[in-house]
Amino acid sequence: MELIIHQQESSWKTLTTSAISMAISPDFQDHKPQYFGAPPARSETYKNGSFTGDTRQGGSCNVREIHIIPHCHGTHTEDIGHICHESPGVLNTLQDSLFLMLLLSLPPVPAASCGESYQPVLSPTDQVLTKKNLQDSMNKVRLLPDLTVEGLAIRSLVGAASISSFHSEQKNLPFFTHEAMAHISNLGFRHLLTDLPSVDRSNDEGRMTNHRIFWGLEGQSREYSDARYPERTITEMIRVPEHVADGLYLANLRISPFLSDACPSSPLIYPLELL
Repeated sequence: MELIIHQQESSWKTLTTSAISMAISPDFQDHKPQYFGAPPARSETYKNGSFTGDTRQGGSCNVREIHIIPHCHGTHTEDIGHICHESPGVLNTLQDSLFLMLLLSLPPVPAASCGESYQPVLSPTDQVLTKKNLQDSMNKVRLLPDLTVEGLAIRSLVGAASISSFHSEQKNLPFFTHEAMAHISNLGFRHLLTDLPSVDRSNDEGRMTNHRIFWGLEGQSREYSDARYPERTITEMIRVPEHVADGLYLANLRISPFLSDACPSSPLIYPLELL
């Protein structure tokens, strides 16, 4: 099926058969990805009295009982409820199922030479995604003027180990500087996607500062009503195939219907041809 997208004076086309998956599913055999010290994701046969949900064990059908932590076991989308006492849940926060998204490759750089900041204070061994590199990457992609792009996907691990192999023992993964996150927020992106397990440093003393910057939640507030951008979402642990070029795409987050601060998601992107 061919889709035609119009925005202001511009039009693009794409094919539904051209969709590219950016999702990572929990591997119940190899127990990856597994992050933040979480126990492995599990898939077990459901049993209830005389019923056994496994045809190999004589059951009438297969029924699995799944144990996952969305934040730790694969691609997931979260809303501001991740850092607030209350929120509508991702299912209600995400109102736009399709949106234009900019994909950028952003190589990490050593924190010691980045000239940008983070709290807690950066360590010389940290690897960070900077505002400078973000601006440089954006300048390489030519977008039409006055175009409304609601999504930004950051690919930071080009040529490196896949996020699907991430494990709890990996502590020094890259993260965004505060300047980079403030720049993303100020540009007005409604949906941020990253191939990292978190936009913050994994051991950030619980400050979650980059999350707070993106959602506009200042200080130590946990109140939904204090956020300037409660309609925004963050999707972490995506995987972008290396052959996929930076540029503009049509995106669909495809979230699971969980009323929670985070839920498994299976983002698709569609290459666009300008008409």
